[in-house]
Amino acid sequence: MTRLPFLSGVEIIKILSKFGYSKVRQSGYFIRGICQSLEEVIFLRNWEKMIKIIVTGGAGFIGSHLVDRLINEGYKVIVIDNLSTGKKENLNPKAKFYKIDIRSPKIFEIFKKEKPEIVFHLAAQIDVRKSVEDPFESAKINILGSLNLIENFVKLYFAKKSHGFTTDKNVRISSREGSHEFAKFIFASTGGAIYGDAKIIPTPENYPEFPVSPYGIEKLIVEKLL
Repeated sequence: MTRLPFLSGVEIIKILSKFGYSKVRQSGYFIRGICQSLEEVIFLRNWEKMIKIIVTGGAGFIGSHLVDRLINEGYKVIVIDNLSTGKKENLNPKAKFYKIDIRSPKIFEIFKKEKPEIVFHLAAQIDVRKSVEDPFESAKINILGSLNLIENFVKLYFAKKSHGFTTDKNVRISSREGSHEFAKFIFASTGGAIYGDAKIIPTPENYPEFPVSPYGIEKLIVEKLL
C-alpha cells in the first residue's frame, strides 16, 4: 500500500474547496466539481502549481475574477471568449487569450495545443429574456456550445486507443512528461433558474428541478449531460 504524505484538515479543506466537491453560490451561480479520492487530493497538492487551466468566458465579470485569482495563485491560465458580452479590458495580461466562439470546431485545436488539465466553463448566453425571445440561438450557445467543449475535452484525454470512450472517473492523464493529474471539467450552472418559482428560499440543492425559462432548461440539460 502506498504511504500517503500527511495532510492537515486545513490543507484538505483548502484543496477540496478548489477542486473537490464544492458549491459556491454568488449572484445565482454555482460551480460543481467532484474529488474522487484522497489520492487525488495528494496529486493536486503536489502538482497544482503546474496545472494549466482553460477558462471559457474569462473576459466576463465572474470569469475575469476567477482568472485573476488563478493567476495570482500561480496557475497557467488560457482564456477562451468571443467578447460578445465580455470586455477586452477585463482580460488579465498574464493570461493567454483566444478570441473564439465555444461552438467553433477549432476548439479542439486549442485543447490539443494547450493540453489543459482543468476547464472552467463559464461562457454562456446568460440573459433570460433573450432565451425567451430567441430560444434557438440561446440553446445553440448554452447546449451545443457546452457539448462542443465537453466532447473535445473528452476526446483529448479520455478516448481509448481502440474505439469508444472510457467511463472510469479516475482516469489519469499525462499532458507533460513526468506529471500526472486528473482531468476536470467544471461547469458554472445557475443557482435559481433551474428550480423555477421555488417555494423555499434559500433553495436546497435537492429541491425539485422545474425551470420555467429556456435559460434554466439549457443549464439543467448541461448538468444532466455531465
